[in-house]
Amino acid sequence: MPPLTDSPDYRELAVAIGKRVRAARKERGFSQLELATRIGKDIKTVQNIELGQSSRRGEPSNPQLDTMWAIAGALGVDLVYLVSPDR
Repeated sequence: MPPLTDSPDYRELAVAIGKRVRAARKERGFSQLELATRIGKDIKTVQNIELGQSSRRGEPSNPQLDTMWAIAGALGVDLVYLVSPDR
């Protein structure tokens, strides 16, 4: 059985999460660098999440739960808003 991250649905969700993160970040007037600093990660992590891609080429983003939790907190949004497939 192939990994979940190989499914088209997973890739679509990764892109949708990235779009939600980007929209919320821009609504708050944060740069990618500012968000990265607030969550204790490097800018590349934020860029990859927003693009829905992994640091490994061709793979969808699969950020850790603690990273998404930190992003939600920094942006003042519910984690469910960022990761729910039904948005």
